[in-house]
Amino acid sequence: MDEKEVVEEKRAKNFIWAAAEDYKISPMYLAFAPDGTADVYLNLMIGFSYRFYDGEKLETFFAMLDDKDQGLYEGMLWIGLECVIYKKEVKWRPALQELREEYARANLLREKKWMDRSLIERLRSAHCREILHQPSGLKTDEQILLEELDFEESLSTVELLDRIKDIYWKYFSYKPLPAKKKEGGYFLQKVLPAFRSPGKIENTYVRAKRYEDAVTGGEGLEKAGRKTTHYLLQFSFLQSQKASKGYIESCFGKNMYREWEQKKIENRLCTENHKNCHLLFTRGDAFLQSELTPKMKKEVQLFHQDSKKQAKKNEAYEKEYSRIHKTAIARIEQKIRVLLEEKQTPERERANSGRLCAKRVWRACYLGDEKVFRKKVCEEQMGFSVDIMIDASSSRKNNQEMIASQAYILAEALTRCKVPVQMYSYCSMKDYTVVRLYRSYEETDKNREIFQYVSAGNNRDGLALRAAKHLMKQSPMEKRMLFILTDASPNDERNVTQGAFYKNKEYSDQVGIDDTKNEIQNLIKDGVQVLGIVLGSEANTQAAKQIFGKRFVKIQDIGQFADACAFYFNMV
Repeated sequence: MDEKEVVEEKRAKNFIWAAAEDYKISPMYLAFAPDGTADVYLNLMIGFSYRFYDGEKLETFFAMLDDKDQGLYEGMLWIGLECVIYKKEVKWRPALQELREEYARANLLREKKWMDRSLIERLRSAHCREILHQPSGLKTDEQILLEELDFEESLSTVELLDRIKDIYWKYFSYKPLPAKKKEGGYFLQKVLPAFRSPGKIENTYVRAKRYEDAVTGGEGLEKAGRKTTHYLLQFSFLQSQKASKGYIESCFGKNMYREWEQKKIENRLCTENHKNCHLLFTRGDAFLQSELTPKMKKEVQLFHQDSKKQAKKNEAYEKEYSRIHKTAIARIEQKIRVLLEEKQTPERERANSGRLCAKRVWRACYLGDEKVFRKKVCEEQMGFSVDIMIDASSSRKNNQEMIASQAYILAEALTRCKVPVQMYSYCSMKDYTVVRLYRSYEETDKNREIFQYVSAGNNRDGLALRAAKHLMKQSPMEKRMLFILTDASPNDERNVTQGAFYKNKEYSDQVGIDDTKNEIQNLIKDGVQVLGIVLGSEANTQAAKQIFGKRFVKIQDIGQFADACAFYFNMV
């Protein structure tokens, strides 16, 4: 988390504590505007909810809303809370009315105009219009639902929660069930933009505690797929696949393959769970395409600016810790060299010195041939190549510098030992899984390209692994190894579309874990040795166990990373 985020998080908590009149509480939610600044009105509402109601009961209830329509149920409860809290507090704080109207206007200005807006978005927009004394624009049944969320001030915490339960059952036949305390989600303003992700989004959002926060209760496997940090970017809504392709290529770079080659690759890889998805293999040579709208061009330029800033941070981090990194490189290099020495095949060849070969002495006397000696030499039989695959989704935002350095350390050690290395990252945006190739097996002088690494979007790990298998076909070695730097949290906006059980399920949580596990098994069956290097919480570790089995290590720092790599090479 950078300095600005730390400051804004403190501001958000101060608003909440002031409204709650209790500086000891640890708020479950924090509200932020799209630019990352603390949202005054929503943080006050969160604080007031702790003052007027039992905060522990509210948090427990929110944790019970674990359903495919979770965002709808959470959003409805927050609309109801905002309505009743405002009525209670505005009597004593008249300035709250101006803040509320400012909040409503800001949300309506950011309102998207696509046709398939979700119900919660229609309700939220209508609520904002009513705050500004405008027609809601809802259908009759939706208007009745919104009116039912206007709770009476006299309701106690239990009565309010009973009322919302009745509404859930009446309109959706949904009954919340007891659950463990929820962690790592983003609530209240969860929307469906073009590249949906549970992070920084178009409207003001509320962030729950991160996995790294101290919490009570266990961490279930079903939570492992949830993203836990801010997102770097938020992209515009796009109207067509062609527009999406142009936008993605403008951000990440043009396709490495010709159109007919790309189509052939997608026909082979984008099947089953990944039907209707697309791949973009790029070297990062991005350019601004002329057919983009002015707004798109502005966003692409902003992305390029942010990417350059992150690249400088990556370089600065490597420079600051260069001494530690050099030690780590040497440690891995030493282990690889020991491995290679064990695999060397001894041979004897003719030489000017060494052991005299009696049968060849005559050549020295009659032909002047001085190579009448035999010298033992060793021919290196490396026999394997290494692919370094890096998760570049936005959940990695807070660790970008460390991740880039980890990949660099491993690539540099392998290169010094003349082991063929290929290095790439992946993330997902709308229909596309983007694979950024930093260096190929032959490009031994491009290890530092990894410092161009930047995180954005989601991660469709299963499809990315298929892409890795495709890239590994270029390996000059029969034996192949794949190192995956990940948080073991697959999550993507496009649903799984195939399979009797998973059809039309979101690509997250157990669905994403199972798909990723299946692709790992396919790689292993194909002879690829896989190692997952996981940086994350205990929940990530539990998910990694499902995905990799025993083929993963959990790390917290560069030292552990070097030890893990060295240990793995010792097992080859």
